[in-house]
Amino acid sequence: MTHWSASPLVVVLAVAIACAPAERDTADTTLPDAGVPTIGEYGIALREWAVELAHDTMAAGPTVFVARNTGQYQHALEIEIEGTELETGPIPAGAEARLALDLWPGTYTVYCPVNDEHGNHRERGMRATLVVR
Repeated sequence: MTHWSASPLVVVLAVAIACAPAERDTADTTLPDAGVPTIGEYGIALREWAVELAHDTMAAGPTVFVARNTGQYQHALEIEIEGTELETGPIPAGAEARLALDLWPGTYTVYCPVNDEHGNHRERGMRATLVVR
């Protein structure tokens, strides 16, 4: 793993959360997909008890993560690398949150940080690994 000494690993560009649940078809889990190394949307679906990434490898650079809660319970998105953690606020069922980051090469842990009456979501399987090149 690459270690950076001079620059921060992740720079938050903006965070915007859409708190009102949108109408949705519960069978629709289609993810937005950037697929380009420039600013674009990268889809992540959050549901009981999984985090589904659009891709598990992507190019470094500015990215807008679109976390869609396709589950029944409240979730959130947290992205961590080498002790740096950035997260959205709570995302109600059916809603989306956006997290804009400038990603550096490395291995990121993506998970739901919620710990509620349903348990610790990360420990229940809501985690994934994203490799940025």
